[in-house]
Amino acid sequence: MKVLLLLGLVAFASADNTRFEGEKVFRLKPVLDEHVTLIKDLANSIEVDFWRPENAELVTIDIDVDIHVPAMYLDIVQSWINSMASSNSELISKQTIGNSYEGRPMTLLKLGKKSSSVKPAIFMDCGIHARDLLNEMDVYVLPVLNVDGSDTHKSNRMWRKTRSRKSGSSCIGADPNRNFNAGWCTESEIEAKNVADFIRRNKSTIKAYITVHSYSQLLLPYAYTFELAATHSELMKVAEGASAALRSLYGTRYTSGPAAATIYPAAGGSDDWAYDLGVKYSYTFELRDTGRYGFLLPESQIKPTCEETMLAVKYIAAYVQKNLY
Repeated sequence: MKVLLLLGLVAFASADNTRFEGEKVFRLKPVLDEHVTLIKDLANSIEVDFWRPENAELVTIDIDVDIHVPAMYLDIVQSWINSMASSNSELISKQTIGNSYEGRPMTLLKLGKKSSSVKPAIFMDCGIHARDLLNEMDVYVLPVLNVDGSDTHKSNRMWRKTRSRKSGSSCIGADPNRNFNAGWCTESEIEAKNVADFIRRNKSTIKAYITVHSYSQLLLPYAYTFELAATHSELMKVAEGASAALRSLYGTRYTSGPAAATIYPAAGGSDDWAYDLGVKYSYTFELRDTGRYGFLLPESQIKPTCEETMLAVKYIAAYVQKNLY
């Protein structure tokens, strides 16, 4: 559904902030009446300076909408989460799975048609989805896992870690992507523990775990060591099929393979932990590009990145639905 793609585009655009003070201009392209409504709702919920058209009431389908927003990345994401949940209550619900070290809520979206029966589910810590599968599956989406670290974008765009502090140490934070209990880590960071606790509580229904990062154009199944997963052949088949689906749109080529052999051994990843827990279809996406822009991907590449990645996610979801376990 294009409204979900719009959420992904706004999340990506907000994250791609090359100016430390955080000011940003977005260009939106509403193509449905629902998009127009969402833009107007956004204008009512946060401070938005309309550059073109002059105000929200002039927004119509098929025009470029240029808006300026202040340096409030997490506030913007939270406003969109609220807007999505309220405007699509028959499809989207939200819940808080815990708070970060600095007390910020970790808000999770649940996407799926309401049903009296329990459905299989996919967990994603990203914002790109395929609606036509939601009759048969639920999708849990955590738009921002590292909510404290993300808030440092105003002063340090490249901050990677959490913001926790330990007695007797001057170091701030830990890498949350090395903090899950896969190899040697033990969920020392509350953000990792909140996610892990949610997965453990819902282990019986969650059949896939997808974590999205940048950059390198990789689709990585298990594992953090050179020992291959018991289901390696199937995991690779799905990864290669998803990569082919992604490549079919713009020709973007992804490399697939177990993480240790493809890039480097690294313990503590959320997808490897999920696989060890029993979530069979667990993958890491490393999105565009391969190094020219790196973490500062140009805004012109955000939409095509969302579109092609959604095809890969849709492929994985369809495969999981046909191969439940």
